[in-house]
Amino acid sequence: MRTSIVYQVPVDLRRALTSNQRLCWQERARRTSDLRMTGVIYARRAMVPLDGPGFTRAHLTVTFAWPDRRRRDPANWHPTLKALVDGSVDAGVLADDDGTRLVGPDLRVSDETSGRARVALLTFCWEGM
Repeated sequence: MRTSIVYQVPVDLRRALTSNQRLCWQERARRTSDLRMTGVIYARRAMVPLDGPGFTRAHLTVTFAWPDRRRRDPANWHPTLKALVDGSVDAGVLADDDGTRLVGPDLRVSDETSGRARVALLTFCWEGM
């Protein structure tokens, strides 16, 4: 049985969802759908070399690598994370993301930058429980 799955997801800052945005519902739905599909793609890539289903219960830690050294509040990125986690659930990393199966996500900020202009690099670390 696997103990962890780790993968990185690049997110364009111009396409991310934050708690502070005031978007039209159509644009918000479009971005949510795009982020959810991105979550599916990157989670499936991480699971390809692994056999069997994903976790029944897991702890999720997400580490943000911003493109620069400006101060940012990672908690404002919960709408982006929710869409990416839903995509990971769709890909089979976790059976469901309800409170009985998912602990977290715990948010961390990396000391390193993403090295890419206008792109945040999110590292997802799923640990089975």
